[in-house]
Amino acid sequence: MEENEISKIFKVGKLQLIWTMILILVAVILFGIAYYIDSGIGKEPTDLHELIYNYEDEEGAYASVNLAYLPFGFAIEGESLKYYFVMDTSEYLYVVRITDETYEKIEKQKEEQGDNFSYELRGYVFDIPTDLKNLGIEVYNEAYEEEILTKSNFEEYVGNVYLDETYTPNTENASVIIVVGVFMIIASSIVFITFIIQKVKSAKIDKTRIEEAKEELRSTNVKGYSKQKIYLTNKYVVSNYSGLQIYEYNEILWIYNLISYYRGIATGKSLMAGTTNKKKVAIGYSRDINNQTLEEIMSKIAEKNKTVRIGYTDENQKYFKDFKRGKI
Repeated sequence: MEENEISKIFKVGKLQLIWTMILILVAVILFGIAYYIDSGIGKEPTDLHELIYNYEDEEGAYASVNLAYLPFGFAIEGESLKYYFVMDTSEYLYVVRITDETYEKIEKQKEEQGDNFSYELRGYVFDIPTDLKNLGIEVYNEAYEEEILTKSNFEEYVGNVYLDETYTPNTENASVIIVVGVFMIIASSIVFITFIIQKVKSAKIDKTRIEEAKEELRSTNVKGYSKQKIYLTNKYVVSNYSGLQIYEYNEILWIYNLISYYRGIATGKSLMAGTTNKKKVAIGYSRDINNQTLEEIMSKIAEKNKTVRIGYTDENQKYFKDFKRGKI
């Protein structure tokens, strides 16, 4: 075999590391897209009074209000979301939905600017529910100790929409994208853990054995099956299917094929080996379950090890169980 081919065999986990980086990159891009579509970046808001005045205050419109006074809260939703009455620099009254964090920012800016206070609040507008409207009327009138707002004049004073800085028409789409991004992060973690496991397994292989295997791979007697990730030398079975594995032929007690299924559909076929270290490991793989290459590999291994057991039979299962229990 050529040196570059041998080098690829022993570069364990390179593919997993590449996939880890790709998945993380995709996740970061998805998070960025979610933030972009949910934040209104690149969009210029329209003054909320202008929207109301022009009868363009439909749900989903992107608007702004320049506050001239501190908000007056009248309803609470959850632990940190509140509905407020606010007044702009032209003394028009509106309803907004903001977080405690935003309210603290408004308060801080009021302290800093004093009589010159102004705070631009941006968000998307939504129809005011009837129960919220009724509560607003009740609280507002109690605060001023007179009947200022009524069901009949509420639209004239406040309008029929509230500005929500916390939720946009794209929030649900952004949430779906974020969920996909989270799955990408989880997948990248799994792939990276696989990479670490393979590295640890490779580090446990005796260095002398590795050098001997490399030397044998340079000879002309090697039978290589790169698609199946397995290579047969005079002395060793070398596999880089699930991390680097190097076995002498007599260390393999049992070999058989294992077909994997997903929702009842065969997705591939693995070459499994029961070894003298009492473990069952995958040493080869074929996507095509009808491909006979793995059978050929089993035959080649049997030529080098006359006592190896072949096939997933009850007898061979019992044999390997007895071996693991020390009965053989």
